[in-house]
Amino acid sequence: MNLSLEHIRLVQNSWDGVEPMIDRMAELFYAHLFELNPHVKTLFKADMQQQGRRIMDMIGSVVRHLNAVDKMLPSLQESGARHENYGVLPEDYDTVAAAFLYALQQCLGDTLTAEVKNAWVDVFSWMTQIMLEVTDQSQ
Repeated sequence: MNLSLEHIRLVQNSWDGVEPMIDRMAELFYAHLFELNPHVKTLFKADMQQQGRRIMDMIGSVVRHLNAVDKMLPSLQESGARHENYGVLPEDYDTVAAAFLYALQQCLGDTLTAEVKNAWVDVFSWMTQIMLEVTDQSQ
C-alpha cells in the first residue's frame, strides 16, 4: 500500500470525528448504498443495525491499523472471501465506496476536505484490492 503518512493521519483524524455518530454513519451508508444499487439489499439477511455496527467496526479497525497494515491483511482477506460467498460482485465495491464517501460527507460536512476525501479513496481502493485478490485466487 502506498498511503503516505499524511493520508494515514487525515483518515485517522477524520474517523475520530465520525466515531461519536457511528450509528448515524452506518444508517446513512446503507440507505445510500441501497439507493445506488437496490439489488444489494437482497444480500443482507441480518438485522441492519447490527450489520451497520459490524461494518463500521471493521472500518474502524482498518483505520486504527493503517500504520501496521500487515495486521489487517488476514481479516480483509477473510472478509473478501465471505463477501464473495454472499454474492457480492467486484463492481459492487465501487458502489460501497461511493455510499461510504456520501455518508462521510453527511457526517463530517465541511471538514471532509478534498484532501481528506482523497485519502479515504486511497484507503478504500487498498481495502478493495486486498478483498478482491482473494476472490481472484478462488476462481
